[in-house]
Amino acid sequence: MSDNTMTRAERMELTKIVRQRAKVAKDDVTAREAQVLADAEAALSARFKEQDEAWRDITSEVRRYMAEVQEKIDARCAELGIPVNFRPGYATGWVSRGENADPIRRAELRKAVQAQAAASGRKARLEIDRQAVNIQEQIMSGALVSAGAREFLASLPTPEQLMPALELPAITGRTNPF
Repeated sequence: MSDNTMTRAERMELTKIVRQRAKVAKDDVTAREAQVLADAEAALSARFKEQDEAWRDITSEVRRYMAEVQEKIDARCAELGIPVNFRPGYATGWVSRGENADPIRRAELRKAVQAQAAASGRKARLEIDRQAVNIQEQIMSGALVSAGAREFLASLPTPEQLMPALELPAITGRTNPF
């Protein structure tokens, strides 16, 4: 974008629009975070009915198999002389939920989803801010006529320069972390 021909008023208006768009985009990120959390809650609370089409065939197969198992148990009990009323049995039951049936596990999963949604939201907002600043810089840099002003923009340190990677020995004070 060549902004040498832009007036000051045009640059100000464009910058204002960029800031407004960034605000809307960040609001969209907040809405997306809420939708991700709502979708996760729906998944955590899902229950599956044995009669649902997805499970109908396999559950009827399990019932047939368990009937055969019970017949074998009954036959063995008859051999051992165990009266019908005292015979053991083997039963299965449909569990409508997986590991999310446990409230403790649901809480763990919920916390993990919340943390991931928050981290993704922060990353998205940062990228929106980064792009907004880059666009504003492109708009406004045409108004910078002196070499010193342009050098000033180029001299801003990067996050990597300000915050180098952490190294384990520096944190623990030991060369062997174990």
